[in-house]
Amino acid sequence: LGNVIDTANADGGSWPAGNAGMYASMERVGAGAESWRTHSGAQFGRDADGNPIRGTPKNLNSLYLPTPTPQPFPAGVLLNEFLPAPASGASEFIEIINTGEQVVDVSGWQVDDVEGGSAPRTLPAGTLLRPGEIRAFEYSGLNNNGDSVRLLYPDGRVADEFAYDDADENISFVRLPDGGEWSACGTPTPGQPNVAGSCGGGAGGSTRGDASRPKVENAVPIGVFRTWPAGAWATITGRVTAPAPLFGRRTIFIQDDTGGIAVYLGRGDWPPLEVGQRVSVFGYQRRRAGGRIEMYARNMWHIAIAAPDGFGATPRTGVRVSAETAGQLVTISGRVVRVESSAFWLNDGSGSVRVFFASTTGVRRPKVARGQLWTVTGIVTEMSATRTRAAGWQLQPRFVGDARPASGVPTPDLSITPELTPTEEPTATPDP
Repeated sequence: LGNVIDTANADGGSWPAGNAGMYASMERVGAGAESWRTHSGAQFGRDADGNPIRGTPKNLNSLYLPTPTPQPFPAGVLLNEFLPAPASGASEFIEIINTGEQVVDVSGWQVDDVEGGSAPRTLPAGTLLRPGEIRAFEYSGLNNNGDSVRLLYPDGRVADEFAYDDADENISFVRLPDGGEWSACGTPTPGQPNVAGSCGGGAGGSTRGDASRPKVENAVPIGVFRTWPAGAWATITGRVTAPAPLFGRRTIFIQDDTGGIAVYLGRGDWPPLEVGQRVSVFGYQRRRAGGRIEMYARNMWHIAIAAPDGFGATPRTGVRVSAETAGQLVTISGRVVRVESSAFWLNDGSGSVRVFFASTTGVRRPKVARGQLWTVTGIVTEMSATRTRAAGWQLQPRFVGDARPASGVPTPDLSITPELTPTEEPTATPDP
Protein backbone atom coordinates (compact mmCIF):
# COMPACT_ATOMS: atom_id res chain seq x y z
CA LEU A 1 0.00 0.00 0.00
CA GLY A 2 3.02 2.28 0.15
CA ASN A 3 2.66 3.12 3.83
CA VAL A 4 5.85 4.26 5.51
CA ILE A 5 6.86 1.75 8.17
CA ASP A 6 10.08 3.46 9.24
CA THR A 7 12.35 6.31 8.17
CA ALA A 8 15.80 7.59 9.08
CA ASN A 9 15.06 11.25 8.35
CA ALA A 10 11.37 11.84 8.91
CA ASP A 11 11.40 15.46 7.75
CA GLY A 12 13.07 14.54 4.48
CA GLY A 13 15.92 16.94 5.22
CA SER A 14 19.49 16.34 6.28
CA TRP A 15 20.50 13.16 8.08
CA PRO A 16 20.12 13.59 11.83
CA ALA A 17 23.36 11.79 12.71
CA GLY A 18 26.43 10.17 11.19
CA ASN A 19 29.62 11.83 9.98
CA ALA A 20 30.73 11.34 6.39
CA GLY A 21 34.05 13.07 6.97
CA MET A 22 35.02 10.66 9.73
CA TYR A 23 33.31 7.66 8.09
CA ALA A 24 31.09 7.28 11.14
CA SER A 25 27.78 5.50 10.61
CA MET A 26 24.36 6.60 11.84
CA GLU A 27 22.94 4.13 14.33
CA ARG A 28 19.74 3.81 16.30
CA VAL A 29 19.64 3.57 20.10
CA GLY A 30 15.85 3.45 20.55
CA ALA A 31 12.58 2.84 18.76
CA GLY A 32 11.61 6.42 17.84
CA ALA A 33 12.65 8.37 14.76
CA GLU A 34 14.48 10.77 17.08
CA SER A 35 16.71 7.99 18.45
CA TRP A 36 19.44 8.16 15.82
CA ARG A 37 22.97 9.00 16.89
CA THR A 38 26.46 9.07 15.42
CA HIS A 39 28.53 5.94 15.95
CA SER A 40 30.87 6.77 18.81
CA GLY A 41 32.86 3.60 19.22
CA ALA A 42 36.14 2.50 17.63
CA GLN A 43 36.47 1.24 14.06
CA PHE A 44 34.85 -2.19 14.17
CA GLY A 45 33.95 -2.47 10.48
CA ARG A 46 35.60 -2.33 7.06
CA ASP A 47 34.39 -0.93 3.77
CA ALA A 48 34.48 -2.78 0.42
CA ASP A 49 38.17 -1.90 -0.02
CA GLY A 50 39.13 -3.13 3.42
CA ASN A 51 39.52 0.34 4.94
CA PRO A 52 38.34 0.77 8.52
CA ILE A 53 35.06 2.57 9.15
CA ARG A 54 33.37 3.77 12.30
CA GLY A 55 30.43 1.42 12.17
CA THR A 56 29.35 -2.10 13.12
CA PRO A 57 28.03 -3.81 9.99
CA LYS A 58 26.43 -7.22 10.77
CA ASN A 59 26.97 -6.59 14.48
CA LEU A 60 25.33 -4.89 17.43
CA ASN A 61 25.38 -1.10 17.47
CA SER A 62 28.30 0.45 19.33
CA LEU A 63 26.13 1.30 22.33
CA TYR A 64 25.74 -2.40 23.07
CA LEU A 65 29.32 -3.46 22.39
CA PRO A 66 32.12 -3.27 24.93
CA THR A 67 34.51 -0.39 24.40
CA PRO A 68 37.69 -1.92 22.98
CA THR A 69 41.04 -1.28 24.55
CA PRO A 70 42.80 1.32 22.39
CA GLN A 71 45.28 -0.37 20.12
CA PRO A 72 48.87 0.75 20.66
CA PHE A 73 50.56 2.28 17.62
CA PRO A 74 54.25 2.86 17.05
CA ALA A 75 55.52 6.22 18.31
CA GLY A 76 57.70 8.49 16.22
CA VAL A 77 55.50 9.10 13.17
CA LEU A 78 55.00 12.88 13.03
CA LEU A 79 53.76 15.66 10.82
CA ASN A 80 56.82 17.14 9.11
CA GLU A 81 55.67 19.79 6.61
CA PHE A 82 52.46 21.20 5.11
CA LEU A 83 51.51 23.87 2.59
CA PRO A 84 48.16 25.66 3.11
CA ALA A 85 48.51 28.36 0.39
CA PRO A 86 50.17 26.92 -2.73
CA ALA A 87 51.24 29.11 -5.63
CA SER A 88 49.46 28.89 -8.97
CA GLY A 89 49.88 25.42 -10.44
CA ALA A 90 50.91 23.84 -7.11
CA SER A 91 48.83 21.82 -4.64
CA GLU A 92 48.31 21.69 -0.92
CA PHE A 93 50.05 18.81 0.81
CA ILE A 94 50.67 17.31 4.23
CA GLU A 95 53.92 15.48 4.84
CA ILE A 96 54.76 12.93 7.54
CA ILE A 97 58.04 11.43 8.73
CA ASN A 98 59.03 8.29 10.60
CA THR A 99 61.52 9.40 13.27
CA GLY A 100 61.61 5.95 14.87
CA GLU A 101 63.94 3.00 14.31
CA GLN A 102 61.38 0.51 12.98
CA VAL A 103 59.33 0.24 9.81
CA VAL A 104 55.77 1.49 10.50
CA ASP A 105 52.65 0.43 8.63
CA VAL A 106 50.52 3.60 8.41
CA SER A 107 47.71 1.98 6.41
CA GLY A 108 44.40 3.46 7.56
CA TRP A 109 46.00 6.43 9.30
CA GLN A 110 44.55 9.81 8.30
CA VAL A 111 45.74 13.35 7.63
CA ASP A 112 43.16 15.99 8.47
CA ASP A 113 42.60 19.62 9.35
CA VAL A 114 40.75 20.91 12.43
CA GLU A 115 38.13 18.56 13.86
CA GLY A 116 34.85 19.08 12.04
CA GLY A 117 36.53 20.81 9.10
CA SER A 118 37.31 19.30 5.72
CA ALA A 119 37.11 15.55 5.17
CA PRO A 120 40.20 13.61 6.27
CA ARG A 121 42.32 11.66 3.81
CA THR A 122 42.90 8.02 4.68
CA LEU A 123 46.35 6.70 3.84
CA PRO A 124 46.09 3.76 1.43
CA ALA A 125 46.59 0.12 2.41
CA GLY A 126 50.18 -1.05 2.20
CA THR A 127 51.72 2.33 3.10
CA LEU A 128 54.96 1.55 4.93
CA LEU A 129 57.44 4.09 6.31
CA ARG A 130 61.04 3.06 6.81
CA PRO A 131 63.10 4.73 9.56
CA GLY A 132 63.76 8.34 8.51
CA GLU A 133 61.46 8.09 5.49
CA ILE A 134 59.39 11.12 4.46
CA ARG A 135 56.11 10.82 2.58
CA ALA A 136 53.83 13.63 1.32
CA PHE A 137 50.13 13.37 0.51
CA GLU A 138 47.97 15.84 -1.38
CA TYR A 139 45.32 17.38 0.84
CA SER A 140 42.72 20.02 -0.05
CA GLY A 141 40.99 22.03 2.65
CA LEU A 142 43.60 23.87 4.73
CA ASN A 143 42.52 27.45 5.42
CA ASN A 144 44.85 30.33 4.58
CA ASN A 145 43.77 32.38 7.60
CA GLY A 146 44.36 29.78 10.29
CA ASP A 147 43.64 26.11 10.85
CA SER A 148 45.00 22.95 12.47
CA VAL A 149 46.78 20.04 10.78
CA ARG A 150 46.37 16.62 12.35
CA LEU A 151 47.76 13.13 11.91
CA LEU A 152 45.24 10.56 13.16
CA TYR A 153 45.61 6.93 14.13
CA PRO A 154 43.17 4.51 12.43
CA ASP A 155 40.90 4.65 15.51
CA GLY A 156 40.59 8.44 15.27
CA ARG A 157 42.96 9.38 18.08
CA VAL A 158 45.42 12.20 17.41
CA ALA A 159 49.00 11.10 16.73
CA ASP A 160 50.34 14.62 16.05
CA GLU A 161 48.84 18.08 15.61
CA PHE A 162 49.97 21.60 14.77
CA ALA A 163 47.85 24.80 14.75
CA TYR A 164 48.79 27.89 12.74
CA ASP A 165 47.46 31.40 12.18
CA ASP A 166 47.84 33.00 8.74
CA ALA A 167 49.53 31.30 5.78
CA ASP A 168 51.47 33.18 3.11
CA GLU A 169 51.50 32.04 -0.51
CA ASN A 170 53.97 29.25 -1.27
CA ILE A 171 55.47 29.36 2.23
CA SER A 172 55.28 26.02 4.02
CA PHE A 173 55.29 25.20 7.71
CA VAL A 174 58.23 22.88 8.36
CA ARG A 175 60.12 21.09 11.09
CA LEU A 176 63.78 22.13 11.04
CA PRO A 177 65.64 19.88 10.91
CA ASP A 178 63.26 17.14 9.76
CA GLY A 179 61.33 15.94 12.81
CA GLY A 180 62.60 18.90 14.87
CA GLU A 181 61.02 22.21 15.95
CA TRP A 182 58.37 23.92 13.83
CA SER A 183 59.21 26.92 11.68
CA ALA A 184 56.65 29.12 9.90
CA CYS A 185 59.05 29.88 7.06
CA GLY A 186 59.88 26.98 4.75
CA THR A 187 60.43 26.30 1.07
CA PRO A 188 57.91 23.65 -0.09
CA THR A 189 59.73 20.32 -0.62
CA PRO A 190 57.02 17.61 -0.56
CA GLY A 191 58.53 14.20 0.13
CA GLN A 192 62.06 15.64 0.43
CA PRO A 193 64.16 16.94 3.33
CA ASN A 194 62.90 20.27 4.64
CA VAL A 195 64.53 23.56 3.62
CA ALA A 196 64.28 26.91 5.40
CA GLY A 197 62.54 29.53 3.27
CA SER A 198 63.44 33.08 2.33
CA CYS A 199 61.14 35.31 4.36
CA GLY A 200 62.70 38.67 3.67
CA GLY A 201 59.70 40.09 1.83
CA GLY A 202 61.38 40.29 -1.57
CA ALA A 203 59.81 39.46 -4.92
CA GLY A 204 57.76 36.31 -4.56
CA GLY A 205 58.80 36.01 -0.93
CA SER A 206 57.00 36.41 2.35
CA THR A 207 57.47 38.53 5.42
CA ARG A 208 56.40 35.71 7.75
CA GLY A 209 58.67 35.53 10.76
CA ASP A 210 60.70 38.57 9.71
CA ALA A 211 61.46 40.69 12.76
CA SER A 212 61.16 43.83 10.65
CA ARG A 213 57.57 43.12 9.69
CA PRO A 214 55.75 45.38 9.14
CA LYS A 215 58.07 47.56 7.05
CA VAL A 216 58.41 50.80 9.02
CA GLU A 217 59.73 52.72 6.02
CA ASN A 218 56.39 52.14 4.27
CA ALA A 219 54.30 53.41 7.18
CA VAL A 220 51.34 55.67 6.47
CA PRO A 221 50.74 58.61 8.87
CA ILE A 222 47.92 57.70 11.24
CA GLY A 223 46.01 60.89 10.43
CA VAL A 224 46.10 59.98 6.73
CA PHE A 225 45.11 56.36 7.39
CA ARG A 226 42.03 57.53 9.30
CA THR A 227 40.77 59.25 6.14
CA TRP A 228 40.99 56.05 4.11
CA PRO A 229 37.92 53.84 3.58
CA ALA A 230 37.11 50.87 5.78
CA GLY A 231 38.95 47.76 4.61
CA ALA A 232 42.06 49.64 3.46
CA TRP A 233 45.36 47.90 4.30
CA ALA A 234 48.43 49.78 5.51
CA THR A 235 51.36 49.86 7.89
CA ILE A 236 51.19 52.46 10.64
CA THR A 237 53.71 53.37 13.35
CA GLY A 238 53.15 55.23 16.59
CA ARG A 239 53.92 55.41 20.28
CA VAL A 240 51.72 53.62 22.80
CA THR A 241 49.35 55.93 24.63
CA ALA A 242 47.23 53.22 26.30
CA PRO A 243 48.52 49.65 26.67
CA ALA A 244 46.29 46.60 27.14
CA PRO A 245 44.18 45.80 29.09
CA LEU A 246 43.09 49.38 29.90
CA PHE A 247 40.64 49.44 27.00
CA GLY A 248 40.20 45.69 26.70
CA ARG A 249 42.47 42.66 26.49
CA ARG A 250 42.98 42.99 22.74
CA THR A 251 43.08 46.78 22.34
CA ILE A 252 45.84 49.35 22.62
CA PHE A 253 46.04 52.97 21.43
CA ILE A 254 48.99 54.45 19.54
CA GLN A 255 49.66 57.97 18.30
CA ASP A 256 52.00 59.84 15.96
CA ASP A 257 52.29 63.52 15.07
CA THR A 258 49.21 63.32 12.82
CA GLY A 259 46.68 61.38 14.87
CA GLY A 260 45.83 58.50 17.17
CA ILE A 261 44.04 55.21 16.71
CA ALA A 262 42.96 52.02 18.47
CA VAL A 263 44.76 48.84 17.39
CA TYR A 264 42.76 45.64 17.84
CA LEU A 265 44.63 42.32 17.94
CA GLY A 266 42.58 39.57 16.30
CA ARG A 267 44.43 36.60 17.83
CA GLY A 268 46.69 36.20 20.80
CA ASP A 269 47.46 38.64 23.60
CA TRP A 270 49.43 41.86 23.71
CA PRO A 271 52.71 41.62 25.61
CA PRO A 272 53.32 44.13 28.40
CA LEU A 273 53.93 47.54 26.82
CA GLU A 274 55.16 50.83 28.22
CA VAL A 275 53.52 54.16 27.46
CA GLY A 276 55.69 55.75 24.77
CA GLN A 277 56.99 52.47 23.37
CA ARG A 278 57.04 52.47 19.56
CA VAL A 279 54.81 49.94 17.79
CA SER A 280 54.40 49.29 14.05
CA VAL A 281 51.33 47.45 12.78
CA PHE A 282 50.31 45.95 9.45
CA GLY A 283 46.55 45.53 9.12
CA TYR A 284 43.35 46.99 7.77
CA GLN A 285 40.93 49.67 8.85
CA ARG A 286 37.55 48.80 10.27
CA ARG A 287 34.82 50.92 11.82
CA ARG A 288 33.04 49.90 14.98
CA ALA A 289 29.56 50.74 16.20
CA GLY A 290 29.61 54.22 17.69
CA GLY A 291 32.01 55.58 15.09
CA ARG A 292 35.39 54.32 16.30
CA ILE A 293 37.97 53.85 13.57
CA GLU A 294 40.58 51.21 14.41
CA MET A 295 43.41 49.25 12.88
CA TYR A 296 42.75 45.48 12.89
CA ALA A 297 45.88 43.31 13.07
CA ARG A 298 45.27 39.59 12.56
CA ASN A 299 47.99 38.41 14.94
CA MET A 300 51.42 39.20 16.34
CA TRP A 301 53.10 38.23 13.04
CA HIS A 302 51.91 41.62 11.77
CA ILE A 303 53.27 43.69 14.65
CA ALA A 304 56.79 44.97 15.36
CA ILE A 305 57.56 46.32 18.82
CA ALA A 306 60.67 48.41 19.45
CA ALA A 307 62.51 48.32 22.75
CA PRO A 308 61.66 51.13 25.20
CA ASP A 309 63.78 54.20 24.47
CA GLY A 310 62.86 56.40 27.40
CA PHE A 311 60.44 58.58 25.44
CA GLY A 312 56.89 58.95 26.63
CA ALA A 313 53.68 59.86 24.82
CA THR A 314 53.00 63.60 24.78
CA PRO A 315 49.31 64.52 25.02
CA ARG A 316 47.91 67.21 22.75
CA THR A 317 46.74 70.44 24.38
CA GLY A 318 44.69 73.35 23.15
CA VAL A 319 42.46 71.10 21.02
CA ARG A 320 38.82 70.14 21.25
CA VAL A 321 37.52 66.72 22.16
CA SER A 322 35.84 65.88 18.86
CA ALA A 323 35.92 63.56 15.84
CA GLU A 324 39.08 65.37 14.69
CA THR A 325 40.96 64.25 17.82
CA ALA A 326 39.35 60.80 18.16
CA GLY A 327 41.85 58.17 19.29
CA GLN A 328 44.37 60.75 20.48
CA LEU A 329 45.80 61.43 23.92
CA VAL A 330 44.53 64.87 24.92
CA THR A 331 44.79 67.13 27.99
CA ILE A 332 42.08 69.65 28.85
CA SER A 333 41.42 71.95 31.82
CA GLY A 334 38.06 73.32 32.86
CA ARG A 335 35.40 73.80 35.48
CA VAL A 336 33.20 70.93 36.67
CA VAL A 337 29.63 71.59 35.51
CA ARG A 338 27.97 68.20 36.00
CA VAL A 339 28.65 65.04 37.99
CA GLU A 340 27.67 61.40 37.34
CA SER A 341 28.55 58.29 39.34
CA SER A 342 31.26 57.22 36.85
CA ALA A 343 31.86 60.53 35.03
CA PHE A 344 31.94 64.28 35.33
CA TRP A 345 31.70 67.08 32.79
CA LEU A 346 34.24 69.87 32.32
CA ASN A 347 33.68 73.15 30.52
CA ASP A 348 37.00 74.23 29.03
CA GLY A 349 35.58 77.37 27.45
CA SER A 350 34.65 75.68 24.17
CA GLY A 351 31.81 73.61 25.59
CA SER A 352 31.18 70.78 28.03
CA VAL A 353 33.26 67.60 27.77
CA ARG A 354 32.34 64.32 29.45
CA VAL A 355 35.19 62.64 31.37
CA PHE A 356 34.32 58.96 31.68
CA PHE A 357 36.04 56.50 34.05
CA ALA A 358 35.76 53.00 32.55
CA SER A 359 35.73 49.98 34.84
CA THR A 360 38.37 48.23 32.68
CA THR A 361 41.01 50.75 33.76
CA GLY A 362 40.46 50.18 37.46
CA VAL A 363 40.35 53.98 37.95
CA ARG A 364 37.31 55.23 39.82
CA ARG A 365 35.91 58.70 39.42
CA PRO A 366 37.48 61.01 42.01
CA LYS A 367 35.37 63.02 44.42
CA VAL A 368 34.60 66.27 42.65
CA ALA A 369 32.14 69.12 43.09
CA ARG A 370 30.56 71.52 40.67
CA GLY A 371 32.57 74.67 40.22
CA GLN A 372 35.99 73.07 40.85
CA LEU A 373 38.78 73.42 38.33
CA TRP A 374 40.30 70.16 37.07
CA THR A 375 42.89 69.08 34.53
CA VAL A 376 42.35 65.74 32.80
CA THR A 377 44.44 63.69 30.37
CA GLY A 378 42.87 60.82 28.48
CA ILE A 379 42.02 59.11 25.20
CA VAL A 380 39.28 60.65 23.07
CA THR A 381 36.71 57.86 22.63
CA GLU A 382 33.21 57.53 21.23
CA MET A 383 30.22 58.38 23.44
CA SER A 384 26.91 56.62 22.84
CA ALA A 385 23.59 58.42 22.86
CA THR A 386 21.20 58.09 25.80
CA ARG A 387 17.96 59.74 26.84
CA THR A 388 19.88 62.63 28.37
CA ARG A 389 22.70 63.19 25.89
CA ALA A 390 23.52 62.94 22.21
CA ALA A 391 26.18 60.70 20.72
CA GLY A 392 29.59 62.31 20.50
CA TRP A 393 33.08 62.12 21.92
CA GLN A 394 34.38 61.95 25.45
CA LEU A 395 37.69 61.90 27.31
CA GLN A 396 38.65 58.63 29.02
CA PRO A 397 41.46 58.73 31.62
CA ARG A 398 43.84 55.75 31.79
CA PHE A 399 45.51 56.08 35.18
CA VAL A 400 44.76 57.65 38.59
CA GLY A 401 47.13 60.54 37.86
CA ASP A 402 45.31 61.45 34.65
CA ALA A 403 42.66 63.42 36.56
CA ARG A 404 43.95 66.03 38.99
CA PRO A 405 42.74 69.32 40.46
CA ALA A 406 43.99 72.42 38.74
CA SER A 407 46.32 74.80 40.56
CA GLY A 408 44.85 76.08 43.82
CA VAL A 409 42.36 73.23 44.29
CA PRO A 410 43.01 70.74 47.17
CA THR A 411 44.11 67.17 46.39
CA PRO A 412 40.90 65.15 45.99
CA ASP A 413 39.74 62.02 47.76
CA LEU A 414 39.92 59.31 45.08
CA SER A 415 37.19 57.15 46.62
CA ILE A 416 33.87 57.15 44.80
CA THR A 417 30.84 58.69 46.51
CA PRO A 418 27.10 58.42 45.78
CA GLU A 419 25.80 60.99 43.33
CA LEU A 420 22.42 62.56 42.83
CA THR A 421 22.65 62.27 39.06
CA PRO A 422 22.81 58.57 38.06
CA THR A 423 24.90 57.50 35.14
CA GLU A 424 23.44 55.60 32.19
CA GLU A 425 26.84 54.08 31.43
CA PRO A 426 28.13 52.71 34.77
CA THR A 427 30.63 50.29 33.23
CA ALA A 428 32.58 49.78 30.06
CA THR A 429 31.76 46.73 28.01
CA PRO A 430 34.67 44.41 27.08
CA ASP A 431 35.90 44.02 23.54
CA PRO A 432 34.11 41.29 21.55
